[in-house]
Amino acid sequence: MNPENSSRYQLFGVAAYLVLFVGALAWVLVITLLESSPAWIRDNALAVRCGLSGGLGGAIYLLRAVYLRCCVYRDWTSIWIPWYLIRPLISTLCGIVAFVFLSAGLMILDAARADGGNEFGFYALAILAGLNVDRFILRVEEVSKATFGIEKSRTAEKSSNKDSSDST
Repeated sequence: MNPENSSRYQLFGVAAYLVLFVGALAWVLVITLLESSPAWIRDNALAVRCGLSGGLGGAIYLLRAVYLRCCVYRDWTSIWIPWYLIRPLISTLCGIVAFVFLSAGLMILDAARADGGNEFGFYALAILAGLNVDRFILRVEEVSKATFGIEKSRTAEKSSNKDSSDST
């Protein structure tokens, strides 16, 4: 098989996976809105929707990355395929973590709240968590250190040191 064709198939496969992932998120969202949805979904609708929001944020980020790598930079490589496949799942989990931290009061939204606006704050933070997983995890580790005294992971320490050296 021609390497160029193989690369196109990989690119198409990743893009199709991401579009199907967004479709699955939409399908689960519809299920959360139905009165006939399972009780565990109705009882945890906000957490489920935060996970969906995080997944959507991650999918947006990745679809943009596919576009940039393919069309703008023209440097698509298959070495990143595992990242494209795993990242939406991590983004979804980060959306749920955002829900847990907001619900526990460990992260606070400073925006003024309108009636029902509280849920939109949850969704907004979940989308941001999915869009920028690395920064969100750093923030979670900062909150964990301040609240519980849990030291940052080695990865977070390396990232913090890199950020401080970049700013000088």
